[in-house]
Amino acid sequence: MSYLTLFGYVLYQSIRHARRLRGNHRADLLLGLAATLLTAAIVHPFDNYFSESTEVRSLFWFLMGLTTSVLVTVVKEAHQS
Repeated sequence: MSYLTLFGYVLYQSIRHARRLRGNHRADLLLGLAATLLTAAIVHPFDNYFSESTEVRSLFWFLMGLTTSVLVTVVKEAHQS
């Protein structure tokens, strides 16, 4: 299974659960995190152009990983409720 498949699945699930939670504050959080993940996927091919140093690149991908883990947690929590 590729990262692209996993990315598509997480994005699909987050949008699906955000629709189900419409009007709830968690729906806004879920859509915001999904948008962050989508932005990271779009910006990824251009990584060499906007982050020159290894430290900045490492920090960027750490934040994207953190965002992804929070997104997965919120989706799981929304799925259980």
